[in-house]
Amino acid sequence: MQAFFSPSLDFPLVIGLVGYFARRGNFGTEAEDAILAIPFFGSLYERIFKPTTYYKMDTALMFQSVVHKVVTDVVEQLLSVKGLRPLTELERKPMMREFYQR
Repeated sequence: MQAFFSPSLDFPLVIGLVGYFARRGNFGTEAEDAILAIPFFGSLYERIFKPTTYYKMDTALMFQSVVHKVVTDVVEQLLSVKGLRPLTELERKPMMREFYQR
């Protein structure tokens, strides 16, 4: 008797089911992190089941801008309390390129 599924169909089906259930959280909270840590399958999983969306990028940019604003405001307050010169515009700008090059 011939099998219902062929090996060429079984592998993508199993990967799809594992990805679906991992994304839903059925395997626990650490399962998705473990899958993402696997060299080839992690990037494949991320591309298929956890793509970068405009919402995710927008949320990250908003978070970065709010944190930058809060930190510069606190630095400005500390500098004024200590009687030091305020930051220049160049010193206030974020240096993300230098940060990501490391």
